[in-house]
Amino acid sequence: DLAAAQRRCIELGFRCAGVTCKEITCSPREGDPFLGKSPNEESWLKRCPDDDAPEMKERMRGKLLGGVSAMWTDKYTYIYQCGAAHSSWGAKSGTLPGAALMFPRSFDASFGLSLAGMIWPRAAVSAATLWRYSPSVAAPAIDEYAQWLAAYLLDASGVASCPPGCACDELTACERPYPVLFSE
Repeated sequence: DLAAAQRRCIELGFRCAGVTCKEITCSPREGDPFLGKSPNEESWLKRCPDDDAPEMKERMRGKLLGGVSAMWTDKYTYIYQCGAAHSSWGAKSGTLPGAALMFPRSFDASFGLSLAGMIWPRAAVSAATLWRYSPSVAAPAIDEYAQWLAAYLLDASGVASCPPGCACDELTACERPYPVLFSE
């Protein structure tokens, strides 16, 4: 029964992300893989009460202690979602792996440049935002900070990052492919 499974999910707290029902059976789910809709199941995602209420956001703002800057590496795998989902979903959403050529260990050096280009300076901008958040900072200022950070990371710290003023993805930096560097 859906209502009973939802109650159990709430009792489980953070260990339950929702409920999946198949035919007449409903069960709490951890959320891995993500509880998306499928033709054979129905999913219910747990949400915090008043999740979107403005007064809740204002009350919680002063209690924010930190955050996370995540980097998904799905595009580096040679199998869509490591086999957790059918590749037709990736084809529909345009998220099929495109950088699988960097998957073998022999390309670790190229992968390192590529991943660094995807992460930096984005993670540094995220950290700066968490450190000193200001809602008045506009997008052009963020771009300027990101360019300064990219130059600083490379020049002062030797950290490979997406070069200032460039767009970087898994395979290119500044519209040029990453070099093929073999690892031993």
